[in-house]
Amino acid sequence: MNDYDVGYGKPPKHSQFKKGVCHNPHGRGKRRDLKVAEILNKVLNAKTEFRERGKLKKASRIELSVRRLAASALIILMMVTVADVFLRYLFNSPIRGSYDMVDTMLLIFVFNGMAAAFFGRRNIVIDLLDSAVGARMTAVLIRIADVLSVLCLGLIMWAMLVPAMQAYAYGDVKMELRLPIYVLWVIALVSLAGTMLCALPFLIW
Repeated sequence: MNDYDVGYGKPPKHSQFKKGVCHNPHGRGKRRDLKVAEILNKVLNAKTEFRERGKLKKASRIELSVRRLAASALIILMMVTVADVFLRYLFNSPIRGSYDMVDTMLLIFVFNGMAAAFFGRRNIVIDLLDSAVGARMTAVLIRIADVLSVLCLGLIMWAMLVPAMQAYAYGDVKMELRLPIYVLWVIALVSLAGTMLCALPFLIW
């Protein structure tokens, strides 16, 4: 009579590992080291689902981040403007620092909105040559335009460094909120660097 019951945690004896026998003599495979570009690509370009106008879409994490940041800045900008006009004309009591807040939100919206434009390929284009050349040449022209766009962004960023350092050295501040001017330059530079990071995948991957 067999007293061994087959069940959960008790596999049949004929399929159990034999003592002293290694079923994987070569051992565990060596893990492949990921390059920095691959890690950034997996982390930043990991797809996430979201709803836009009732439709389910997919976008990378960094794309959603810059979109939400630009949208949040635009919403705050509009709310401050509307509230300031409302309070000014009805109660003669405008919001103190509204001009500085609008100025700051506009900066955040513009520099992060450029990244959203790169993701959606909503750059302004003039397709005069598309009908004259083939699809392969059109793809080459698009790649050349991407390279020139990134170079222009790099040139703009390089031109912004000196004024940013001067603003930090002089200690200039905004008139109403007393916000240091160099903080706005830092926001612009970081946002522009994010835009370049958004544009690089079109060239690398």
